Amino acid sequence: MKMIFWSLFVCCAFGLVNSIDVIDIANAWGTDPLGIFVSWRSIYYSSKADVTGYKVRIWTVKMDTEKKYDLVNAEQYPGLIQDDVTLEKYQVNTTLSRTPREIIVNGNLQSQVLITDVEYNVVYELRLLAFKNDIEGPMSEPRRIKIVKGPGYHAVIQKISNACLISVPNVLRHNGDDYPFVQDSYI
Repeated sequence: MKMIFWSLFVCCAFGLVNSIDVIDIANAWGTDPLGIFVSWRSIYYSSKADVTGYKVRIWTVKMDTEKKYDLVNAEQYPGLIQDDVTLEKYQVNTTLSRTPREIIVNGNLQSQVLITDVEYNVVYELRLLAFKNDIEGPMSEPRRIKIVKGPGYHAVIQKISNACLISVPNVLRHNGDDYPFVQDSYI
C-alpha cells in the first residue's frame, strides 16, 4: 500500500503523468457554402508538454419529424407545421453511443476548423478535445448545431449546456450600402 502511494506521489510531483486540460468550443457558425466553422482557445503548455493538436468529434443526432396542419401567422391562416424532435437526449456527461466522425487539427497553436460534408436541417453534436501523441484530453461539453434552410429563411440553431441560440443572417442597408451581419438571440 505504501509503495503504491509513493509511486503516485512521485509520478504526480515530478510530472511523469501527462495530463491535458479540457478545452471548450468557443464558437460555432454555419457558413455559406454550407459548413460548420468551429473555434476554440488554444492550450499553451511548456515545451515539455506541448499539445500535438485537437480533435473535433461530430455525431449526427437521430431525429423524428412530426407534421400537422394548424393555424399559423398569428392564427390567421391554415398551414403545415413541422416539428423536429431529437430522439437522443442532450447530455453533458454522456456521449452518443455511435462512433463519431473525427476531424484532426494538427498543431498546438491552431484554434479553428471548417467542417464540410454537412447537410441542412440535420442536428449535429460536436465535442472537442486536445491530444498529445497517443494521449487524449477530456472532451468538451457537447454543442448541438442545426443549420436550417427553407423557402425564404436561413438560420443556425445551437444548444449548449445552459442556453439555446438562434442566429439569422441579415443585411442592413445604410446610405445605399449593404452591411451583412448575423443577429443572435438567446432563447
